[in-house]
Amino acid sequence: MEGKQGSPFPTREQEILLKAVLLDGDEAVKHWKNWSADWDVEGYLDSGSFRLLPLLYRNLSRMKVDDEKMMLLKGIYKQSWCKNMKLFNDSVEFLEILRSNNIPTLLLKGPSLTIQYYRDYGVRPMSDIDVLIPKNNAEDGIRILQEHGWKPEFPEYLEYNLRYGRSMMFYNSEGFEFDLHWYPFFESLINGSDAEFWANAIPLDFNGFGTLALCPTDNLLHTIIHGVKWNPEPPIRWIADAMAILRSEDQSVDWQRFTDMVDKFKVTLKIREAFNYLHQNFNAPIPQSVLSALNDSAVTFSEKKIYRYDKRNPDSIPDSFSGKLNHLFVVYLRQSGKRSIAGQITGFIKYLHFRTRGKKHLKILWYYLTRKQKKNA
Repeated sequence: MEGKQGSPFPTREQEILLKAVLLDGDEAVKHWKNWSADWDVEGYLDSGSFRLLPLLYRNLSRMKVDDEKMMLLKGIYKQSWCKNMKLFNDSVEFLEILRSNNIPTLLLKGPSLTIQYYRDYGVRPMSDIDVLIPKNNAEDGIRILQEHGWKPEFPEYLEYNLRYGRSMMFYNSEGFEFDLHWYPFFESLINGSDAEFWANAIPLDFNGFGTLALCPTDNLLHTIIHGVKWNPEPPIRWIADAMAILRSEDQSVDWQRFTDMVDKFKVTLKIREAFNYLHQNFNAPIPQSVLSALNDSAVTFSEKKIYRYDKRNPDSIPDSFSGKLNHLFVVYLRQSGKRSIAGQITGFIKYLHFRTRGKKHLKILWYYLTRKQKKNA
């Protein structure tokens, strides 16, 4: 599968690098030599590939590879380790604020993957921290953080995000950023389905701070749902993250629960493509029964529509009334548990009414109907 920059699936060069990172023995060394032969250390390297270099260093170092570029990789690894340690230490402040106000916290993405699966603070570079709190604590959590000097990135969207969103980015006077979530991913907004993530969460020691993390089953689901979508920064790291979870010897996936969750959140297409790719290219330890079940599963209209949009560059959306309306419909579908066409249409009308509240609807309609024509004039 040949990817494009921004695609969740790698280009040929990125896949060679991933195999050097994730394979073992002669196969890994062969792919390292192939990739490094074209690597201009002073030239451009896409950010998705660069973020894999600390993990590459650990794999090659483990195999005692002797190469002049190993010192450069070691320096990149050490820089990642230092940045992550500072990030983790700085994160305790807002975690303490939430805990002191009896708001539970659960760490998503990088911190939990680093501690639970990679078990090495240097191999997975991070720029911020993602923290999940229960939905019923979201308003209080936001208010408390603001009282302690934390500012939301777009305060004007606060009401919208609490109703139709999953998170907001906060920053303090020193420029430190973190993402506060009240749902793990957009699809989990369906019927407020966050309780089971908390019910199955496991303890996590985060630099001496006691918090929670998603269980292996939910972490794998979250990793793929979050990773398999278009991103301007090539999101190919999801492949390494998923393999780290799948290869864990002491934290196993509950496959029956996993497939139930895939069906519940209507993400069959995304998981199917991800699992087939991991199985074919990295021999991922996924049961054949799971692969067969995913390949045989029926898929709804709304899931197909959402899946196509998730892999699409948002800049490619037509700048027209129909293009914008279609995009908004997909945004709504991701959060809707309504399976009937009538229910989806009714819910979408209510969604549009909320988004345009306080605005003149005819003026908005005229704007989008004439905008493209004027641009092309």
